[in-house]
Amino acid sequence: MKAILHIGTEKTGTTSLQHFFSNNRHVLSQQGILYARAPGEDNHLKLYTYALDDDKQDDAYIYRGLQELSKRQQWRETFQNELKQEIKQAAQQGIHTVIFSNEHCHSRLTREEEIQRLKDLLEPLFSEITVSVYLRRQDQLAVSLYSTKLKYNEPRQDYFYPEDPQDAFFNYALLLEKWSKVFGYTHIEPAIFCPTKLAKGDLIYDFCQRYEIDTQLCRQTLVQNESLNAKGQHFLQQFNQFLPMYVDNQLNPARFGVLEAMEALFSGPAALPPRAEALAYYQQFAESNTRVADTWFGGHAMFTLDFARYPEQPPQVNISESELIAIAAQLWLQQKSQRQQAESDLLTQLQQSSNEQVRYQKLAEYFAPSHHDLGKFLMDCALDKRSLTDKISHKIRRAESKATSISQHRL
Repeated sequence: MKAILHIGTEKTGTTSLQHFFSNNRHVLSQQGILYARAPGEDNHLKLYTYALDDDKQDDAYIYRGLQELSKRQQWRETFQNELKQEIKQAAQQGIHTVIFSNEHCHSRLTREEEIQRLKDLLEPLFSEITVSVYLRRQDQLAVSLYSTKLKYNEPRQDYFYPEDPQDAFFNYALLLEKWSKVFGYTHIEPAIFCPTKLAKGDLIYDFCQRYEIDTQLCRQTLVQNESLNAKGQHFLQQFNQFLPMYVDNQLNPARFGVLEAMEALFSGPAALPPRAEALAYYQQFAESNTRVADTWFGGHAMFTLDFARYPEQPPQVNISESELIAIAAQLWLQQKSQRQQAESDLLTQLQQSSNEQVRYQKLAEYFAPSHHDLGKFLMDCALDKRSLTDKISHKIRRAESKATSISQHRL
């Protein structure tokens, strides 16, 4: 059995590709292809969470209630067993290819040790692993990333930074060298994310053609994760100053629904930096891009050098009073709608699973962002393999022991 590990990069249509595979699991299985479930329903976030070094402060640990080292180790064991079981069952059902997809493997796994940990997880399960990665022109990547950073109120609140050329997130020579060192040069398959370089100008069609996946009976997927337009970006720049994403190293529950409200109101073409800035930024990658082209693309130029989409001067943006009122109303409605949908999804997941451990894990993931202590408690229950009766009995015995100790001390 072979595996295709799609690692992004970020901002190359990964969300649309993941939704396509998730929505077509049954059709794909008839071709002997599995889009794994154990790492995640759509985006396989558990892959990078598993591989992360423990000294990193990552929101994956916060979302899953895994701030404590002991919990992470238990969680890794549980996930590893779930993945092994899924692959074992797939082999028995005639599956010959398993697809994994998570763009955070590109952005968050920054050390060779982390990439090696991911390889160690997958290698015993497959006879062959291919790493698929799409590369986007660096200025376009940075501009698209800017909108995402505003959505999640992350530190990067500008388009371009002088240290980017030394960062493997943008420097593809560093990125590919790191991954090829772990997985092997012949197992890395880079491609260019650009309409003129993609088959039929479409990422999904291009990926499926590369890996011989028949899409005739598959349901098509709408474009996901679109950028915020200029007004949405301008609003969030101001809004983020008053409502941070994290408070005391915990997710801020007050931001629940903010992202969805912004996307509902302001999806569309993003504001762009001046043309001269974009061109100067891209030119910093000329040497590293040439190395990648020579090593991986037979010396052919990777990207077209058309910068006409950028304006000569940045646009002036103003938001009217009526638009501000509409934003406030949409934020309130989205918070209410998102909570109702989340509760409905949780109930469905709980009804579909008879595994007590899985139920506790789903509850922990639901409550962790807004009720941190409850999320931690539920994750403890998920990682504790004893039955609920045993856990209650254990708590009673501890309470009785403590009461007896206090009584004896008083005597």
